[in-house]
Amino acid sequence: MSSSSPDPAPVSATGADALPDSADTAGTLSPLARRGLLPSLAITSLVLFATYAGLISVLLPNQVTNIDPAHKVANLAIVTTTSFVFTLFAQPIVGAFSDRTRSRMGRRAPWMVIGTAVAAVFLIGLGSLQSILWITVFWVVIQVALNAMQGPLSAITPDRFPRSRRGAASAMVGIGTMAGSTIGVIVAGILAANVGLAYSAFGIVVLLVTLGFVLFNRDYSSKGIELPPFRWRAFFAGFWINPRKHPDFAWAFAARFLFILGYFVAFSYQLFILTDYIGMSLSRPTPRSA
Repeated sequence: MSSSSPDPAPVSATGADALPDSADTAGTLSPLARRGLLPSLAITSLVLFATYAGLISVLLPNQVTNIDPAHKVANLAIVTTTSFVFTLFAQPIVGAFSDRTRSRMGRRAPWMVIGTAVAAVFLIGLGSLQSILWITVFWVVIQVALNAMQGPLSAITPDRFPRSRRGAASAMVGIGTMAGSTIGVIVAGILAANVGLAYSAFGIVVLLVTLGFVLFNRDYSSKGIELPPFRWRAFFAGFWINPRKHPDFAWAFAARFLFILGYFVAFSYQLFILTDYIGMSLSRPTPRSA
């Protein structure tokens, strides 16, 4: 990670929202990427997706099972489906608000820090809960908070990298994502004997790494940015793309939607697949939980 301070922000009368769609906005409102940003993206993505993987595939199913083994599948569905409904628009909404955030820390950093701080606090409290209702409430807040961090983190690539380097930046994020998904499951399995400790560990680590990312990759101040008024109607209208006019986009969206849906259905229930269908005892997929 690079600890050098960014150069003074260039004078800009309008934000990225007012620039043409074809414009390369990297370096306009944020400093151009320096050497430490690529590994920073990889490390932060690794920790974030390790947190997602450890929570969703190991810790939450363990906690739900310990509360009510007979209804664990239905209870897990209630918790995860409710959080899905609340987080569906979390990233685009936070992304739109972060585009317009005015602060000395820039546009993205406040949302990243606040999001992970809220997630860490609720993760510390989640392990002691014995009610599916309260687990659902806490889980919704945690998922929304982590998405509030992930959305602005995703915007770092177009903010700071010119088009010619965005492929490399996306590759580093992808490497961190895949490695984190594996590491998170392994770590969560080791810590599953103490769900409260495991939740707290993931929450504290993702918060510390996010703080490190923000401090070592500082953004320009966004206090002087002027933007056109925000309109909710235009914002939600942006989610509709006519499939007849853009069939390639429609096919790509449908394929990705079905792939992600199938992946996370299996991913979320893989502990129950191992125990209920493969026949493993709970102590084998999570070796210290029994």
